[in-house]
Amino acid sequence: MGVARKELITAGLLACRQRLEALGFTRHAADIFTLPLTPRLFGWVGLGRAVHTGDGSMVVTPVIGLLHQDVERLVAVCADLPYHRYYPATVQTGIGLLTPERTSGRVRFGPGEEVDEPTEQVCRPIQEYGLPWMRDHGSLAGIQALDHNEQYRTTLSTWRRAVIAYMLGHPDLARRHLSDALTRIEREGSPHAAGVLAVWRRFAAALEERMARGPRQP
Repeated sequence: MGVARKELITAGLLACRQRLEALGFTRHAADIFTLPLTPRLFGWVGLGRAVHTGDGSMVVTPVIGLLHQDVERLVAVCADLPYHRYYPATVQTGIGLLTPERTSGRVRFGPGEEVDEPTEQVCRPIQEYGLPWMRDHGSLAGIQALDHNEQYRTTLSTWRRAVIAYMLGHPDLARRHLSDALTRIEREGSPHAAGVLAVWRRFAAALEERMARGPRQP
Protein backbone atom coordinates (compact mmCIF):
# COMPACT_ATOMS: atom_id res chain seq x y z
CA MET A 1 0.00 0.00 0.00
CA GLY A 2 2.98 2.28 -0.53
CA VAL A 3 1.54 4.07 -3.58
CA ALA A 4 -1.68 6.08 -3.57
CA ARG A 5 -4.45 4.29 -5.43
CA LYS A 6 -5.78 5.71 -8.66
CA GLU A 7 -9.21 6.25 -7.12
CA LEU A 8 -7.77 8.49 -4.40
CA ILE A 9 -5.67 10.48 -6.86
CA THR A 10 -8.62 10.99 -9.19
CA ALA A 11 -11.07 11.97 -6.43
CA GLY A 12 -8.64 14.37 -4.72
CA LEU A 13 -7.54 16.16 -7.86
CA LEU A 14 -11.09 16.37 -9.21
CA ALA A 15 -12.28 17.98 -5.97
CA CYS A 16 -9.44 20.51 -6.14
CA ARG A 17 -10.17 21.19 -9.79
CA GLN A 18 -13.84 21.86 -9.13
CA ARG A 19 -13.01 24.21 -6.28
CA LEU A 20 -10.43 26.15 -8.29
CA GLU A 21 -12.73 26.37 -11.30
CA ALA A 22 -15.37 27.86 -9.00
CA LEU A 23 -12.81 30.60 -8.22
CA GLY A 24 -12.43 31.36 -11.94
CA PHE A 25 -9.40 29.24 -12.80
CA THR A 26 -9.11 27.19 -15.99
CA ARG A 27 -7.40 23.81 -15.84
CA HIS A 28 -4.71 22.80 -18.31
CA ALA A 29 -2.60 19.67 -18.66
CA ALA A 30 -0.48 18.48 -15.71
CA ASP A 31 -2.88 20.07 -13.19
CA ILE A 32 -1.88 23.63 -14.06
CA PHE A 33 -4.54 26.30 -13.58
CA THR A 34 -4.63 29.87 -14.86
CA LEU A 35 -6.72 32.91 -14.06
CA PRO A 36 -6.69 35.93 -16.42
CA LEU A 37 -5.62 39.17 -14.75
CA THR A 38 -4.85 41.36 -17.78
CA PRO A 39 -4.40 40.48 -21.46
CA ARG A 40 -1.63 37.82 -21.65
CA LEU A 41 -0.99 37.96 -17.89
CA PHE A 42 -2.34 35.19 -15.69
CA GLY A 43 -2.39 34.07 -12.12
CA TRP A 44 -0.93 30.57 -12.10
CA VAL A 45 -1.40 27.52 -9.86
CA GLY A 46 0.38 24.19 -10.13
CA LEU A 47 -0.75 21.28 -7.98
CA GLY A 48 2.40 19.33 -7.29
CA ARG A 49 1.69 15.88 -5.93
CA ALA A 50 3.52 12.97 -4.37
CA VAL A 51 1.95 9.52 -4.52
CA HIS A 52 4.86 7.27 -3.47
CA THR A 53 4.43 8.15 0.19
CA GLY A 54 4.71 4.71 1.75
CA ASP A 55 1.28 4.73 3.38
CA GLY A 56 -1.03 4.94 0.36
CA SER A 57 -1.69 8.63 0.79
CA MET A 58 -1.33 11.44 -1.75
CA VAL A 59 0.36 14.69 -0.78
CA VAL A 60 -0.54 17.82 -2.74
CA THR A 61 1.69 20.88 -2.59
CA PRO A 62 0.25 23.94 -4.37
CA VAL A 63 2.61 26.33 -6.10
CA ILE A 64 1.32 29.73 -7.16
CA GLY A 65 2.75 32.24 -9.52
CA LEU A 66 2.31 34.70 -12.34
CA LEU A 67 2.57 33.90 -16.02
CA HIS A 68 3.32 36.69 -18.48
CA GLN A 69 2.90 35.24 -21.95
CA ASP A 70 4.79 38.04 -23.72
CA VAL A 71 7.80 37.46 -21.48
CA GLU A 72 7.70 33.70 -21.97
CA ARG A 73 7.27 34.01 -25.73
CA LEU A 74 10.26 36.34 -26.11
CA VAL A 75 12.43 34.17 -23.85
CA ALA A 76 11.52 31.16 -25.99
CA VAL A 77 12.23 33.00 -29.24
CA CYS A 78 15.62 34.31 -28.09
CA ALA A 79 16.58 30.91 -26.66
CA ASP A 80 15.30 29.07 -29.75
CA LEU A 81 13.11 26.90 -27.54
CA PRO A 82 9.48 25.77 -27.91
CA TYR A 83 6.96 28.19 -26.47
CA HIS A 84 4.14 26.89 -24.29
CA ARG A 85 1.20 29.14 -23.48
CA TYR A 86 0.75 28.02 -19.88
CA TYR A 87 4.08 26.59 -18.71
CA PRO A 88 6.30 27.50 -16.98
CA ALA A 89 5.24 30.34 -14.73
CA THR A 90 7.31 33.51 -15.07
CA VAL A 91 7.67 33.66 -11.29
CA GLN A 92 6.37 31.29 -8.62
CA THR A 93 6.37 30.59 -4.90
CA GLY A 94 4.90 28.10 -2.45
CA ILE A 95 1.45 28.93 -1.15
CA GLY A 96 2.62 28.24 2.39
CA LEU A 97 4.95 31.25 2.24
CA LEU A 98 1.96 33.54 1.78
CA THR A 99 0.12 32.37 4.88
CA PRO A 100 0.67 33.95 8.31
CA GLU A 101 1.98 30.60 9.59
CA ARG A 102 4.43 30.24 6.64
CA THR A 103 3.81 26.51 6.38
CA SER A 104 5.19 23.97 3.91
CA GLY A 105 1.83 24.03 2.12
CA ARG A 106 1.73 20.23 1.89
CA VAL A 107 -1.72 18.66 2.27
CA ARG A 108 -2.32 14.94 2.82
CA PHE A 109 -5.18 13.01 1.20
CA GLY A 110 -5.49 9.77 3.16
CA PRO A 111 -6.63 6.41 1.77
CA GLY A 112 -10.22 5.63 2.63
CA GLU A 113 -10.82 9.18 3.87
CA GLU A 114 -13.15 11.84 2.51
CA VAL A 115 -11.46 14.39 0.26
CA ASP A 116 -13.51 17.42 1.33
CA GLU A 117 -11.29 18.52 4.22
CA PRO A 118 -7.92 18.23 2.45
CA THR A 119 -9.43 19.93 -0.61
CA GLU A 120 -10.36 22.82 1.66
CA GLN A 121 -6.80 22.89 2.99
CA VAL A 122 -5.46 23.07 -0.56
CA CYS A 123 -7.84 25.64 -1.98
CA ARG A 124 -8.73 28.01 0.83
CA PRO A 125 -5.18 29.43 1.17
CA ILE A 126 -5.16 29.96 -2.58
CA GLN A 127 -8.42 31.89 -2.30
CA GLU A 128 -7.48 33.87 0.81
CA TYR A 129 -3.79 34.55 0.17
CA GLY A 130 -2.91 33.44 -3.35
CA LEU A 131 -5.47 35.48 -5.26
CA PRO A 132 -4.66 38.76 -3.46
CA TRP A 133 -0.94 38.11 -4.01
CA MET A 134 -1.51 37.54 -7.72
CA ARG A 135 -3.54 40.73 -8.06
CA ASP A 136 -1.08 42.79 -6.00
CA HIS A 137 1.81 41.76 -8.28
CA GLY A 138 -0.16 41.35 -11.49
CA SER A 139 1.87 43.58 -13.80
CA LEU A 140 5.22 43.50 -15.53
CA ALA A 141 6.65 45.89 -12.94
CA GLY A 142 5.09 43.81 -10.18
CA ILE A 143 6.82 40.69 -11.45
CA GLN A 144 10.12 42.56 -11.68
CA ALA A 145 9.69 43.69 -8.06
CA LEU A 146 9.48 40.03 -6.97
CA ASP A 147 13.03 39.37 -8.13
CA HIS A 148 15.27 38.44 -5.18
CA ASN A 149 12.34 38.74 -2.77
CA GLU A 150 13.30 37.06 0.51
CA GLN A 151 9.77 37.04 1.93
CA TYR A 152 8.40 34.95 -0.94
CA ARG A 153 11.73 33.34 -1.93
CA THR A 154 11.20 34.42 -5.52
CA THR A 155 13.99 34.96 -8.02
CA LEU A 156 13.72 35.52 -11.74
CA SER A 157 15.94 33.64 -14.14
CA THR A 158 18.52 35.91 -15.78
CA TRP A 159 16.90 35.56 -19.19
CA ARG A 160 13.52 36.63 -17.82
CA ARG A 161 15.21 39.42 -15.86
CA ALA A 162 16.75 40.76 -19.06
CA VAL A 163 13.60 40.41 -21.14
CA ILE A 164 11.48 42.18 -18.52
CA ALA A 165 13.99 45.03 -18.28
CA TYR A 166 13.79 45.48 -22.05
CA MET A 167 9.99 45.29 -22.06
CA LEU A 168 9.85 47.95 -19.36
CA GLY A 169 11.97 50.28 -21.48
CA HIS A 170 15.40 49.68 -19.96
CA PRO A 171 17.56 48.04 -22.65
CA ASP A 172 20.82 49.05 -20.98
CA LEU A 173 19.73 47.22 -17.83
CA ALA A 174 18.86 44.17 -19.94
CA ARG A 175 22.34 44.23 -21.47
CA ARG A 176 23.91 44.54 -18.04
CA HIS A 177 22.02 41.54 -16.68
CA LEU A 178 23.28 39.39 -19.54
CA SER A 179 26.81 40.79 -19.45
CA ASP A 180 27.09 40.13 -15.72
CA ALA A 181 25.93 36.55 -16.23
CA LEU A 182 28.40 35.96 -19.06
CA THR A 183 31.24 37.35 -16.96
CA ARG A 184 30.26 35.08 -14.08
CA ILE A 185 30.18 31.99 -16.31
CA GLU A 186 33.60 32.84 -17.74
CA ARG A 187 35.05 33.42 -14.27
CA GLU A 188 33.71 30.15 -12.87
CA GLY A 189 35.33 28.23 -15.69
CA SER A 190 33.32 25.01 -15.41
CA PRO A 191 34.14 22.07 -17.72
CA HIS A 192 31.07 22.92 -19.80
CA ALA A 193 31.66 26.68 -19.83
CA ALA A 194 32.32 26.90 -23.57
CA GLY A 195 28.99 25.29 -24.46
CA VAL A 196 27.10 27.33 -21.88
CA LEU A 197 28.69 30.55 -23.09
CA ALA A 198 27.69 29.76 -26.66
CA VAL A 199 24.06 29.35 -25.63
CA TRP A 200 24.07 32.54 -23.59
CA ARG A 201 25.75 34.53 -26.35
CA ARG A 202 23.14 33.38 -28.86
CA PHE A 203 20.40 34.47 -26.46
CA ALA A 204 22.07 37.85 -25.91
CA ALA A 205 22.50 38.38 -29.65
CA ALA A 206 18.86 37.51 -30.34
CA LEU A 207 17.62 39.90 -27.66
CA GLU A 208 20.02 42.60 -28.88
CA GLU A 209 18.53 42.27 -32.35
CA ARG A 210 15.09 42.89 -30.86
CA MET A 211 16.31 45.86 -28.84
CA ALA A 212 18.00 47.38 -31.88
CA ARG A 213 14.58 47.74 -33.49
CA GLY A 214 13.66 50.25 -30.81
CA PRO A 215 11.37 50.23 -27.79
CA ARG A 216 8.98 47.33 -27.52
CA GLN A 217 5.50 48.24 -28.68
CA PRO A 218 2.70 47.40 -26.19
